[in-house]
Amino acid sequence: MHTYTRRVASQWPYLVLTNLIADIGSKSKIIRTKAGLMRFVLDTLRLVNLEVMYPEQYRLADQMFCVDISRTENELDWKPRFDDLEMLKPKFFL
Repeated sequence: MHTYTRRVASQWPYLVLTNLIADIGSKSKIIRTKAGLMRFVLDTLRLVNLEVMYPEQYRLADQMFCVDISRTENELDWKPRFDDLEMLKPKFFL
């Protein structure tokens, strides 16, 4: 039996974010940062009540999470209705 894994956020997060930025017409740029430094800055902001993200969002952002959904797909004859980009876009067009 073939088993595959799918990254929760996306298998290709850079590509998803690049496409999202283009699709919503933003001029934002993606820049690489050091995870430890960003956790420190965001934790510090949180301590002074300037929280811009929840800890569960940024403390795990640089980790790879895989979820095997093949059993669900096979047993329920189900496929995800939307891909990552399709799920993110409505949040920017409120």
